[in-house]
Amino acid sequence: MTSFAQQGYHVAWNLLVFSYSAAGKPFLQRADGGSGPHFNVSHSGEMALVAFCADVELGIDVELVRDIADTESIVRKFFCAEEVAQWMELPAHLRRKAFYDCWTRKEAVVKALGGGLFVPLDAFQVSFSPTEAPPLRPKLHAFASGTTPTSQRGPSTT
Repeated sequence: MTSFAQQGYHVAWNLLVFSYSAAGKPFLQRADGGSGPHFNVSHSGEMALVAFCADVELGIDVELVRDIADTESIVRKFFCAEEVAQWMELPAHLRRKAFYDCWTRKEAVVKALGGGLFVPLDAFQVSFSPTEAPPLRPKLHAFASGTTPTSQRGPSTT
């Protein structure tokens, strides 16, 4: 919290209240009706990650990397067609890392949008190439504008 003050973002912390969006995403409600600070939390196994941002929504995800019995069926069900094709073209020894890279990036996008279970993971594409940085702000205007189609998201991999 101190880093917010150091960056010139001043807020009376006693005027913040934890609230939840309609989709269940927790957020800090300011008494003056203003926006922020924004935060996101992820945990898996013994790992935990918390991120704060003064002025924009954010999403993060961390996953404990482990073997999954039928990764290919999860990829085919929840990744978009381009991601499935890219994943299938990878050598077998690179697929587990690519799966987790793609999955965590998709989870982070969904969490940033605040759409929860209503944002279908196969409706957008993320990079999961080891040589390509993930996009920081994917173009998902339909979801961000509240016209999100209803779809069931997959079970957590953790």
